[in-house]
Formats: sequence, structure tokens, C-alpha cells
Amino acid sequence: MKRMIGLLMMLGFVVSVVGFVGCGGDSSTGKVSLVCNQFADEQWDPWSYLAWRGSTISRNSSITHALPCSTYIVVEGNLDNCDGSEVQQYYELIGKYDQFVSGWYDVQDDNGRIVQPTQVDSVENYHSARRLLYEECRDGNIAAIE
Repeated sequence: MKRMIGLLMMLGFVVSVVGFVGCGGDSSTGKVSLVCNQFADEQWDPWSYLAWRGSTISRNSSITHALPCSTYIVVEGNLDNCDGSEVQQYYELIGKYDQFVSGWYDVQDDNGRIVQPTQVDSVENYHSARRLLYEECRDGNIAAIE
């Protein structure tokens, strides 16, 4: 009986490991998260977003979310002391919602012209190819940014 329980436990462990490796991991943890977050750190500038957000032109856009960890960015210049769940929200929101498009380095208008973040008069009319790649990465497709 003990041997049977031991074998079942071992089988459960093997299935768990194979399932995790085979699926490439959860997009909110592990390698996917680290790779995607690094890409965002290189391609998205919180200061550009905060400059746009503080400008009068941002009033033309629907703002539905505060930037998580923004106090740490302003005061400390990094996310190091920000709570882990807020950091997760930070990385999720910057790729998910249009309102954060002004922080991406390649933000462009409908005509494909690169613009300054403070030129974004309505986030619905501006786009970022890097943001789309980041979204794909967060969905588990690391190859999108490699």
C-alpha cells in the first residue's frame, strides 16, 4: 500500500512538471513574466506616460486606471520597494489599456508618424507596435519579442 501511494505521488509530480514545462508556464510567473517585464522596462517609459498624464491634452482621453507604483517611480525612480501585487498590475496595465500608449517609445498617430507622448490628444487615435508585441508576450508568446 505504501508503495502504491509513493508511486501515485511520483506520478502526480511528473504530471505537474510535464504540464508546467509543456505549457511554457503561466504568463504571470516564471520566464514569460521576466522576459516580458524586461522588454517593457526597455520599451515603455513611465516618465513619458506621467508627463502626458499631467498635461492638459490628456483630458481628451478616457482615463480609467491609475498607474500602479507611480509614487515609487516619482520618489525613488524605480519599482524596487513597490508591493509585488502592484508591480504585477503595473506590468499588466501598461500593455492592456490604451491610456498607457503614450509611454511606449514608438507611439504613433493614425498616419504612422512617431509622435511625442505629450502630442497624444486621444489615446484611441494612437498606436504602438511594441505594445502589441508586449501583449503577445504577456499572453505567453515570448517569440514575439525575441
